[in-house]
Amino acid sequence: MFLILEIVNDKGGTEWKVAPRRWVCTSKNTQRTVLFWPNEISVERQTQLAIEGTCKPLKSWMRKECVIKCEFPTYEAANNELQAMSTQHINQINEEYPLNTKDLVVESFESPCATVPDEDASTLASIKSMLQSLIAKSAQIEKQNADILEQNSRIANEMYRLEQRIKTMEQTVEEMALYQFHPMQTVEQLTELDEKLNDESFNVALVQWLLLKINNDGAESRMKSCINLLCSSQLLSEVKWSNIVGLNNFLNVFKIVGKTPSEHVTLNSVDNFFRKHLTYCKKRAVVSLNSTRDKDAESDVTIHQEDSSISANENSEFVEVNRRLEEASIIMYETDIIM
Repeated sequence: MFLILEIVNDKGGTEWKVAPRRWVCTSKNTQRTVLFWPNEISVERQTQLAIEGTCKPLKSWMRKECVIKCEFPTYEAANNELQAMSTQHINQINEEYPLNTKDLVVESFESPCATVPDEDASTLASIKSMLQSLIAKSAQIEKQNADILEQNSRIANEMYRLEQRIKTMEQTVEEMALYQFHPMQTVEQLTELDEKLNDESFNVALVQWLLLKINNDGAESRMKSCINLLCSSQLLSEVKWSNIVGLNNFLNVFKIVGKTPSEHVTLNSVDNFFRKHLTYCKKRAVVSLNSTRDKDAESDVTIHQEDSSISANENSEFVEVNRRLEEASIIMYETDIIM
């Protein structure tokens, strides 16, 4: 809860402030309401602490007796009411004092004009004009001050909202860092995923994880990255469009992730993307398979050539051995004859 409090400042004037309820207490001795205020820090930091409303008062904080004017559930509501009260107070001053001062000036100057010389009358008229100019200038300054206060309030509120958004984003990034998803290998896993996406929390977590992983600009490029994160290359080469067409939750994920500021993705565009991409994946798988077969065939030819070469070498060696044996036999035969 937040309170609008009326205090007496150091100059003796009345001042209004917005403060969390935990900064206000009742004095045990005087039974009067006392405000604790962090006056030793900058005005911007004071406003920030007041908006957060979670900081406990410190002993070093200023203590001021106060009067509780209003109570509100949020800082923004209390601050809006404070601005309205300030504007009303300024308007009230402008209505009362400038008019009264003008009347007094007119009354005090009208009666002597009949008796004073022309020179004095001119001086009095000049003073009257200057006084009216000062009053108008004062009113203008007060209006500018009110505008500045309103602008500062808007800036403080915007800073608070930005800080909350940053905290939420940091928490989301930390949670997504722990999230894991392994690409699906079978059509059965694809069907199970579509059923799991009926769970809103699971759906949101998966979509946030994909959005953090995908940084592409174009819608089709984003959907390609999405399908590569969710499905293995083997599954994409085997799955048919008839297996996917009824998986509305799964297709809706691509509709969300593929959307960009300049491109709106519909289920029809997701349909066209899948038909084209699945055809491409099947063609790529066929080309890869043929390439593998060609390499295997080349390997078989090489092995056959090597075997033929080995056989030829073995036959050549066999012939050479027989030739040498025959020569040895002839030599032995000639020796026997000589003997």
